[in-house]
Amino acid sequence: MGERVARLEVVEGDWVEPGRILAYLSNYAVQRSRRDLVASRVTELTAQLQADTAAAEEQVAQSTAQMAQIDRPQLLQMQAQQAVLEGAEAELASAMTTRDRYRQLYRDGAIAQQDLDDQELVLQQAQARVIQAKETLEQLRRSRETNLQKAQTDLNYAKAVLIQVKTHSGLESARQELALAESQLEQTLIRSPQTGKILQIFAHPGESLDKQGLLQLGDTRTMYAVAEIYETDVQFIRIGQFATVHSPVFVQPLRGKVAQIGQLIFKNQLTSDDPAARTDTRVVEVKIKLDESEAVATLSQLQVDVEIEL
Repeated sequence: MGERVARLEVVEGDWVEPGRILAYLSNYAVQRSRRDLVASRVTELTAQLQADTAAAEEQVAQSTAQMAQIDRPQLLQMQAQQAVLEGAEAELASAMTTRDRYRQLYRDGAIAQQDLDDQELVLQQAQARVIQAKETLEQLRRSRETNLQKAQTDLNYAKAVLIQVKTHSGLESARQELALAESQLEQTLIRSPQTGKILQIFAHPGESLDKQGLLQLGDTRTMYAVAEIYETDVQFIRIGQFATVHSPVFVQPLRGKVAQIGQLIFKNQLTSDDPAARTDTRVVEVKIKLDESEAVATLSQLQVDVEIEL
């Protein structure tokens, strides 16, 4: 109500299908521009989100690869160092056994002091190698833990950035705004709700819509005659009874059947040219489905006389 018609897409007599645009209202251009603006913003945000997501995913992949590069090689280094330690410990055990045997030989006078001293030196060197191997292994362990913690922190940060990119891009809000703009744009269009023929146009370009609306649309493929039956006679009417429709317009009367009997009683709306005809009577509307709709497809609202065969 009150909206002005900007452009009509049909003329009287046109046959339209459901959904066809009948007219554009005056604010169509404004709403279309607004829709296009929001749509372009959605496109830009989508492209930006794709770029940011790709960058964040690349960072996640790099952090994951970094963890793999730290984890496996350094673990192998630790395993190698563990083998070194075990070898040093074996050498130490052998050196201690040899030293103990040399001590017994020295007490028995079988070897000189110098031989015992040499073996003590070998034992000390073996002990030093064990200590060094343990320290190296501990350094590798601490270094691996530190590097893994740093890599895990980098990976967690990269994942957090990726989540933030996906959830705080503003794209979802823009999409909802676009849906609203599409809905508001659709309200500036008047579409046909059904299949039918344009019978009469009430509002033309530049005119405002009033209670009559834009136009009158009817499916004239199936035509009916509406008979006003006296309230005292409606008791004799049944669905399926044959009826004949008369009018000076017709070359010969039209045939049909009773298709619907109204549920309300009201004062008659039509009057006859016969001065003796009853007026101001109470009637019920009865719809007669005509057998030949094409004959009267262009005669909507024609006043006729109806005869129902009881």
